[in-house]
Amino acid sequence: MLVKLETRSNRVKGLAFHPKRPWVLCSLHNGYIQLWDYARGVLIERYHDHDGPVRGVDFHSTQPLFVSGGDDYKIKVFNYKQHRCIFTLLGHLDYIRTVQFHPENPWIVSASDDQTVRIWNWQSRQSAAVLTGHNHYVMCAAFHPTEDLVVSASLDQTVRVWDISGLRQRTLAPTSMGGRPMGGGGGGGGGGGDLFGSGDCVVKFVLEGHERGVNWVSFHPTLPLIASGADDRTVKLWRYNEVRAWELDTLRGHVNNVSCCMFIPKMDLVISNSEDKSIRLWDVTSRSAVTTFRRESDRFWVLAVHPEKCLVACGHDNGMIVFKFDRERPAHAVFKDTLYYVYDQKLRAYFYQSGDDTIVTELSALHAASSSRLQKIPRQMVVNSTGDHLLIIRDKDAREVVLFSVKPRGLGSLSAQRVVSLYSACGAAFVSFDRFVTVDRSDNVLVHDLEGKTRKRISLSGAKPEMILPGSRGTFLLKADAKVILFDLQSGESSRHLYANNVKGAVWNKEGTHVAIMCRNVVHIATSDLKTLCVLRESGRVKSGAWNEESKLPVFVYGTRSHIKYALMTGDRGIICSMDAPVYITRVVESTMHFVDRSGKNGRMELDMSECQLKLALLEQRFDEVLRIVQTGHMSGEAIIAYLQKRGYPEVALHFVKDARTRFDLALECGNVDVALSCAHDLSDAECWHRLGAVALGQGIFDVVEMAYQRTRDFERLSFLYLVTGNVEKLRKMLAIAQARKDVQARFHNALLLGDVEERVRVLAEAGQIRLAYACAVAHGLEVSDQLAAAIAADEEARVEREGGEPLPLPTVSENAALLFPPTPLSRNESSWPRLTVAQSYFDTVASAARTGPAGGAAAEAAAAGALGEGVDFGDAWGADDLDIDGDDSAAKAQGAAVEAVSSAPAQGGAPDASGDGGAGGWDADLELEGDELDAAVAETGVASGAAESYYVPPPRGQGVAEGWRGSVVAADLAAAGDFASMARALHEQIGAVNIGTVADVALRVYESTATVLPTMPSTPAVVMAVKGDVRQNAVQPRAIATLPVLMTDLKRALQLVTEGKFAPSKDLLHSMLKRILFTVVDTKHEENELRELVGVVREYSLAMHMELQRREIAKTDPVRAVELACYFSHCQLQPVHLMLALRQAMTACFKVKNYVSASSFARRLIELNPKPEIAAQARKVMQVCDQMPTDAHPLRYDSRNPFDLCTKDLLPLYRGSAVSRCSYCAATFSPSYNGQLCVLCKIGEVGRAAPGLVCMRQRQRGGVGSVVAPPVAHSAGLSASAEVPSDSPTTGEDFSRRDGDEFGDFDF
Repeated sequence: MLVKLETRSNRVKGLAFHPKRPWVLCSLHNGYIQLWDYARGVLIERYHDHDGPVRGVDFHSTQPLFVSGGDDYKIKVFNYKQHRCIFTLLGHLDYIRTVQFHPENPWIVSASDDQTVRIWNWQSRQSAAVLTGHNHYVMCAAFHPTEDLVVSASLDQTVRVWDISGLRQRTLAPTSMGGRPMGGGGGGGGGGGDLFGSGDCVVKFVLEGHERGVNWVSFHPTLPLIASGADDRTVKLWRYNEVRAWELDTLRGHVNNVSCCMFIPKMDLVISNSEDKSIRLWDVTSRSAVTTFRRESDRFWVLAVHPEKCLVACGHDNGMIVFKFDRERPAHAVFKDTLYYVYDQKLRAYFYQSGDDTIVTELSALHAASSSRLQKIPRQMVVNSTGDHLLIIRDKDAREVVLFSVKPRGLGSLSAQRVVSLYSACGAAFVSFDRFVTVDRSDNVLVHDLEGKTRKRISLSGAKPEMILPGSRGTFLLKADAKVILFDLQSGESSRHLYANNVKGAVWNKEGTHVAIMCRNVVHIATSDLKTLCVLRESGRVKSGAWNEESKLPVFVYGTRSHIKYALMTGDRGIICSMDAPVYITRVVESTMHFVDRSGKNGRMELDMSECQLKLALLEQRFDEVLRIVQTGHMSGEAIIAYLQKRGYPEVALHFVKDARTRFDLALECGNVDVALSCAHDLSDAECWHRLGAVALGQGIFDVVEMAYQRTRDFERLSFLYLVTGNVEKLRKMLAIAQARKDVQARFHNALLLGDVEERVRVLAEAGQIRLAYACAVAHGLEVSDQLAAAIAADEEARVEREGGEPLPLPTVSENAALLFPPTPLSRNESSWPRLTVAQSYFDTVASAARTGPAGGAAAEAAAAGALGEGVDFGDAWGADDLDIDGDDSAAKAQGAAVEAVSSAPAQGGAPDASGDGGAGGWDADLELEGDELDAAVAETGVASGAAESYYVPPPRGQGVAEGWRGSVVAADLAAAGDFASMARALHEQIGAVNIGTVADVALRVYESTATVLPTMPSTPAVVMAVKGDVRQNAVQPRAIATLPVLMTDLKRALQLVTEGKFAPSKDLLHSMLKRILFTVVDTKHEENELRELVGVVREYSLAMHMELQRREIAKTDPVRAVELACYFSHCQLQPVHLMLALRQAMTACFKVKNYVSASSFARRLIELNPKPEIAAQARKVMQVCDQMPTDAHPLRYDSRNPFDLCTKDLLPLYRGSAVSRCSYCAATFSPSYNGQLCVLCKIGEVGRAAPGLVCMRQRQRGGVGSVVAPPVAHSAGLSASAEVPSDSPTTGEDFSRRDGDEFGDFDF
């Protein structure tokens, strides 16, 4: 059983598959109808229109309709596009058991406890016929897929087959013999014909044989067979013809009532479920049991079989399961131009070039006759490097590996011979052309030769193998403990590993340099040594993939359920095309994709790889190819522009955009002020001119800055621009403009910048600030001070007469007052800053060539060649005067003649001497230093005789200890070396850190702790010395200050604060731990795992504290939201003592707002944790009260039965199947709408960014880069309610043990 979807809900009574879309409809005993997308695991819609249980549902085959019937005696027809019930059919007098649409006619058949079967015309919304004859509840009724038959089952122990051909004739005719309209029959049960049965529908057969009531009956879609299940615990097969019907066989095996049974046409099977908590499969041909699926606690009630796919849905007491019995993916392997695959128990070969498909051998003989069909499907196939041997892994349960030898049999055909059959616990893989590996029952890796003999045994210490995957030459991959481990066969040891869950397979490229590890919803792209390059996450399941064999750079093409996509090594990906049905990719060559579908048919498809080729050309900087693709491709312009902006090529996107607004934004991004200025003129937008001015100011283009400020009338910035450029004349014009505008503040500001004291005094006086004007005039010695003094005296006299008191003295000026004048500009900077003259880019050259004239493509091509550096004259800016190589300048000719003369002159002294420097005679005059000249210089400088021998020449400066730390990839080493830029870059690459300022304080502490300052002589700088740590393998590393024991101690303190209810200090301490973890250095793999698990523990408690603080803030203003947060808090992975506190809090909060159903569920969870007796007694009392009032007064956005993650940003649940994004560092969950934003929990990582993980272990081996701590992935909140924390924490003295399935692992505190 391969489960596609499992839900938790109330008892499921009805199920139906949509014939085309991946939807399943389920009706519940509590009156709800749920519409699920089983491919994505998402609940699409809920309907609650019935009063009471809903027992039957069905989709229409072509219309957007579904029908339901319930215990309220009503049949309702819904339109799922309108999300509502469109009409109701009334007529039944008791519970309605099943409803079904006719595949062709506008009919609905319904079975009811009123002992009738009714056929309704849903177009006229009237009853078409009433079939009477049963004398007990009718439990089921169904149309035949192609014939005019209806079958019904009743508790009167009979199965009846009805002939409705008369109803078809009457319905298809415009009017009947009696004159009734088309689709006639009384509406809503009216008319005598409906009361006693319709003459258009007659009983054809009555099947008697069951000893108790019959619960279900169904037709075979193609054969004249009927299957029925009853309370006598049997399933009966019936056969019929035109004359009679008879019992074919009885299938026994269930030990309780059989609830439902159906045919699975594609597999010739009958499936049945029962109240004995089992699902059984029966072979129609042999009429024997095939297999049984059991559940321990759930009774099964209803089944649904997909009409086209091998899918089954089953409803039970607590939800439903959608599953298929086996994989539909044909096992296949590719060798050069040949595809080997298995379909219909045959090993086949498909030749890509010719398209021939041949049978190599039959596989049915490999299996025992008693083995069922479900146990015969091969799971995996591997071919060796020479293509002459195949490994077929037969079955997941039997774990049998069969080795075949493949040989050519003739022209275009092959034959295979079985060599040996071996046991393997988890598959097999070739490690060379003549060796393959398996795993025995003791979890040892066995190396076999091509005869099946064991040649080597490798013990796996501590690893529990789950799957063997192929590797590059001499290696293989082993999935164990949520990791994919790379094993070297020669050394017998694991070299590297990669964290991955739900691994399905591994695909290597042709060169063996890259591997794609495909998981259920994730694809990991890595190098041959499992260094992660990128991680691709999909909302749906990944089906298959292959590497493009002809691409220069590695390109991986993979398929999901509905799309074909590509991925590059940089993490870029895109959708190539959509698919109606899943296909399995076997090979990709350039733009041709080969695949095999679920029916075993091979096909090929031409893919539009324009988008992928564009991105590859940008990576290789082949801009001519970029231009060709953009001009000839059929891609969305917005998508191209967005990608070029994202990847740092706005100047490239600028040449493909015509919209002025977009061109303006791109021009600013790439710093092209000329293009931005042209676009700003076209837009005439103040905001655009403001942005242009800021960019132009940064580049020193003052004329553009001045124009931008003038267009936006930004007078203050204009004045400051004229001040810094020394343009006094225009600054005076700004003063005149301020006077004309009557702007007092601007006048004073410009006068201050100009140093115009008279104007400043005048402005102050006019503004009524006479005392300030007087003080300014006196300080600068102006003559107007006497006039201002008189004015001040007059004002004071008037004030004294009006208010009384003493007059205030005149303001005095301090003796130390300094005059305020602006600096005098020494020179005016009227021109812009100089810019370097560079060659035009490829796109600028093509664009200019296209504008200059009708030269056409030849001119553009020649210009493009010049842009790429082919025969280009770069001009005077590159010093062409000194590089005149091909010209006819006389100076160059003279220089060439001199060189030729020197080279042709004979060496002085004849032939070369034995020392080998005989040809250096031309250098003798320049190399000799005459003794008289040297002695004269010595005498002149006063150097003592013989001092030359003792003269000290200082050695060159060596490399400091800290300099050696700069080559590390560990953030702590880079911070200790003071290389904070490299540290920020490393954290960005490893964990996707986007807010480095958060960890600046910790980085500075690391630097300060590893540096010692030694004072020296006065007036000389101090000496900074690095503090060394341990010396390991001749590598001196800095002393580590952030260690795992210190972090564990802080974790205990944080848990103690949580217990004491000090949530804010605990949250601060946890956030500090997240920052210090980045600078923690470990020495062993065990410590590395503990550090990774510690991040998960800190994340869970940080989220819990964040949620609790939010709850306390809104407890009084929004009590319902506070209750929701309390409910979410109880699903955080906490220590049991804290979880009990959270559950008590949630129970109390729900009880106070009268949400008794929720309070009861929290009380039940609290009791399961075995609390103290008084707490358990209180919880039982709450349960007793709540069970008597099972209602919720307030609807909450909380479903305890449906597992969920919690969005850290808005604190809302993301139920299973919803798309989830995670922080690149702490792995906190978010809604995808927050992708690209800063994580609110750690305030370091980016939401939705894929990161390889923190490097926390220093490299020890040559070529190593250290160990990587990948971000821990949180489990769904509904899966677990506790997390591992120290058992010796001060919060409790209990013995702390882990629950199964918890992600944090075991700590060693």
